[in-house]
Amino acid sequence: MPDDIIINKILDTINYLFSINVKNKIDKKSVKYQISAKTKRLKYIYINEELFATVKTNGNYALTIHGSQIILNHDKMKKNCVIINNDIREYIEKSGSVFAKHVLNVGKNIYPESEAIIIDEKQNLIAIGKSILSQEMMKKMNNGVAVKIRHRINK
Repeated sequence: MPDDIIINKILDTINYLFSINVKNKIDKKSVKYQISAKTKRLKYIYINEELFATVKTNGNYALTIHGSQIILNHDKMKKNCVIINNDIREYIEKSGSVFAKHVLNVGKNIYPESEAIIIDEKQNLIAIGKSILSQEMMKKMNNGVAVKIRHRINK
């Protein structure tokens, strides 16, 4: 498959998974990818020479810090975010989880097993992880893990 087709497919998948239009914001020339030698499937996506995401076996993208920052630069980024209380930021930076009681707001694209970008009230990136609960459950519950953190910002 030609590079241009694969790059368009990558950008279309980003648009679909995160409900944002990145085709006009990401230069196609800055997108690179790596195919697995074993499975012959898309494995890694790079934007501006940095790892944007790892492609999971189910087709979802596991974002990196760099990938999350690209998503956060989009005007509709809050759809993909879990907003937490500023007071709990330090705990979450050290912890492996975001608990439901610390969640202030949840974006429309947050479903169980989806990518969740954790930001504070000032929209500062804190971490990236996999949501455990649906957006409705995160808003209603006062206990339990809401997001399992995979990468965190170290300050």
